[in-house]
Amino acid sequence: MSRVARVAKIAVTALILVLISTGCMRAEFVIELNEDGTGTLSNVYAMTEEAYNLFLENGTDPFEDYTTDKKVIDGVSYVYYTEDLGKMTFKEIEEELLEFIPDTDSDDPIPLFKDASIKKKASLFKNEYRFKMVTNKDAVTDNETMSASELMTVLVSVKMPGKVISHKVNDNVVNITIDEYSEEKTYEIVSTSSNTLVIGILVLLLFFLIIAVVVVVVIVVVLKKKKDAKVQDSTYTPAAEETDQEL
Repeated sequence: MSRVARVAKIAVTALILVLISTGCMRAEFVIELNEDGTGTLSNVYAMTEEAYNLFLENGTDPFEDYTTDKKVIDGVSYVYYTEDLGKMTFKEIEEELLEFIPDTDSDDPIPLFKDASIKKKASLFKNEYRFKMVTNKDAVTDNETMSASELMTVLVSVKMPGKVISHKVNDNVVNITIDEYSEEKTYEIVSTSSNTLVIGILVLLLFFLIIAVVVVVVIVVVLKKKKDAKVQDSTYTPAAEETDQEL
């Protein structure tokens, strides 16, 4: 069982045992994609401080192997830890997302994501990037006391390369909140960037072409002047000298 699945199982078990208020567990995926086909991924797992303290009172620390911190979200205090997975390829980020199973107490656990893909389409002048996620239906299910949306909230924060064209955002960061699990949903982010390498090469070639044209023009002008000077020398008549000889 993956580390993500173990954390999710702890959270769901906590909800069933302590029957506390909504929003007990949060999972956050913080992703930053680069133009070169790599990116970084950090996973943040949070439990309400109320649930966390109940575990501690019973002699169990669900996050004992990690350094925890606290933060307040929508007026609710959470205890959380961050797992920095560092630099990864697009493919490795896809695989990490596809491994996330939020409801492992189920007899037939379902991954949250049915599909996750990160694609780069390169053309001569422009690169296009597509980040796509498709959620599975009923990856988190209702229990006797809470709905699935109350059991777990998943936040996916993606910083895209280039300029995001599919959403109106600041700093190219798109935040997606997933808290509805009753149906399959598709999320897609698209961004574009200029192919600076090709443009740079073309600008450099244009610069050298202009220099070459200028050099050719200068050479042509100089040669023309020399030719004109030779023509003038060949047609010159010494009229003054002939007059002196006649006298």
